[in-house]
Amino acid sequence: MYFWDIHSLKRDIISGGLSEKGRFLYFFIGIILLRELVDLVDLFINSYFISDFSDQDNESSNWFGSMINGTLLSLIICLGTYYSYRVNSLNDGNDFLGRFVSISFVVGIRFLVLLVIFLLAILILGAFLENTLINPEVITSYIFNILPLSLVSFMYIRIVKHIKDVSVENV
Repeated sequence: MYFWDIHSLKRDIISGGLSEKGRFLYFFIGIILLRELVDLVDLFINSYFISDFSDQDNESSNWFGSMINGTLLSLIICLGTYYSYRVNSLNDGNDFLGRFVSISFVVGIRFLVLLVIFLLAILILGAFLENTLINPEVITSYIFNILPLSLVSFMYIRIVKHIKDVSVENV
């Protein structure tokens, strides 16, 4: 099972070396990690950057922004997954789920490292801005609206690239 080496994973997929058990392990561990990541990000955001809103207008605008952000994120995921499927069909079109799950796992691990670096940078930025005239809550709220959309978009771009490589046997 590869956690970082995407090229070896792609070689195994092309040569048929990724067993059904291997595909299951990528899927199973990926679901567990995804669930834990959602909890971790939620805890981080609620612990450091979300204040209690006493004003009803702020609550409704925050809810509306969350709905737009959630809708855009769902759209990116749906379009990215569909495009991955289409790219997989370029040559042989075989084993989409095995390819998608295993490649998404390795790419996701890489993006998890990137996400941790971003979150630490935001934490440092928030601490730095706390003693200035700039409101750190405003800046971090914009970052937390844009960051997930950007990361998921770029992650799907990488997933599609690697699925295309495997589909046309270009490692």
